[in-house]
Amino acid sequence: HYEHLLIGKKLLNDSINIPEKELFKLFHFIFDKQYLINSEIGVQKYKIFLQNLSIIKSHNRKNLSWKMTIDEFADMEDNEFLNYSGLLIKKSKSKINTEENNY
Repeated sequence: HYEHLLIGKKLLNDSINIPEKELFKLFHFIFDKQYLINSEIGVQKYKIFLQNLSIIKSHNRKNLSWKMTIDEFADMEDNEFLNYSGLLIKKSKSKINTEENNY
């Protein structure tokens, strides 16, 4: 499975300039996404994918020392990725005792 993903990632990134709809279909297939492409969530994920693809292309045009690539998270918004990865810190609602803070 891991080898399949490596080959898929290479294929995706080698194909980054094909039409965006075709690239998204390839992305959906390679990473075995569980939503239907033409569903409401599929359309929403496509829009997010396009935004992230734009960021990737923009970064790579700068010819910096490292390149961004399409990976299995390219259809996720930042908060969704952070939540998925466990890096999202949720703010807890704490009550402040105002009597102790009055002078």
